[in-house]
Amino acid sequence: MSKIAAVDFPEHWPNLLPTLLHLIPTATDPQLHGALKVLADLVEDSLSEDTFFSVARDILKVVYDVSINEARKTTLRALAVAIFRETFNIMDMVKDEHEAEVKGFAAEALSVWSPFFMDVMKKPLPPSVLVEGEGGGDQTDEWRGLIALKLQVVKTLMKIRTVFAQLLLPQSPVLFTATWEELSTIQNAYKNMYIDHDHQGRLEDADGLPYTLDWLVLEELDFLQSCLRAPPVQQELEAQLQANAGISNTPWVIDVMKLAVGYAQIPLEDEGLWDIDVNLFLAEETSVTANYTARTACGDLLIKLGEWLHQGALEGLLAYTKILFASEDSTWRTKEASLFLLTQLMNDFLYTDKSVSSELCGMYFKSKYDLS
Repeated sequence: MSKIAAVDFPEHWPNLLPTLLHLIPTATDPQLHGALKVLADLVEDSLSEDTFFSVARDILKVVYDVSINEARKTTLRALAVAIFRETFNIMDMVKDEHEAEVKGFAAEALSVWSPFFMDVMKKPLPPSVLVEGEGGGDQTDEWRGLIALKLQVVKTLMKIRTVFAQLLLPQSPVLFTATWEELSTIQNAYKNMYIDHDHQGRLEDADGLPYTLDWLVLEELDFLQSCLRAPPVQQELEAQLQANAGISNTPWVIDVMKLAVGYAQIPLEDEGLWDIDVNLFLAEETSVTANYTARTACGDLLIKLGEWLHQGALEGLLAYTKILFASEDSTWRTKEASLFLLTQLMNDFLYTDKSVSSELCGMYFKSKYDLS
């Protein structure tokens, strides 16, 4: 149907879209699946700017009703959210010519969808797979479906922030907190699946929806650093910096370093590549476009922190590194991850011609010999 519609819609098949919008609310799950796929293709490939805005509210109402319907399969709800995200590509194309109208329409849509997005972000993953030592839950339909839905929500929020950054500013502190809490909650599950064991990651279903935990972690790390740049978030965190005696004594700075080091550990799969050929491993790791991982995303998170706090990011990392190396519970992976993040941060300082005080350099050199 999509292939025919690409040629015939709307000139020779004008009733296709109304038929889809009429069918979707009462369709069975298999019918809904097909209808959503055709609708997704129409929105992506066949709707002109003029056509879209004449039917936009009808499309958004239909996919919203599917998205919030907990009686529907979670993967179908995720597909509906993906269609909502695709509409922002059309808005992006026309916003320069009709800025006020398009921004008003986007704000109206977001006001309806925001509570749903927040509910999905706060919804916990099945508890049985969040316990260290348990795996295999990543293959259950419940696990896959909820991850797919969460992923589409985060990707949609990222898209909205890219196209209409101002719309998300008031909600950015709440979104930052929700993302932070989830990344903290699922860290043990991620460690168990990809660092301690070799679970298969980067999987997508037949509709192109990612559904494995590593994808979710990657998207949320990117969204976290995006929220970190939002002025309302920085104002709140800055207030906490002022309330504590120095950056290294501010709890959230140490917590960021702990989170980043945890996700920057080398996965078991990459460790195998390291053992086979370290040069091949290094070549793959430095090829960011080909191998953008949670480890790389954590490096980017530290770089963004360095752009804001400058030397303060190095001070915070040094404080946590000292804690890490002094602890008997630390592993070689966590220690290596902290040094990897230091390298990423220092390389960015070098590329951007930022200086580091001789006092801080001396503290790093002293710590290097103490830790050795």
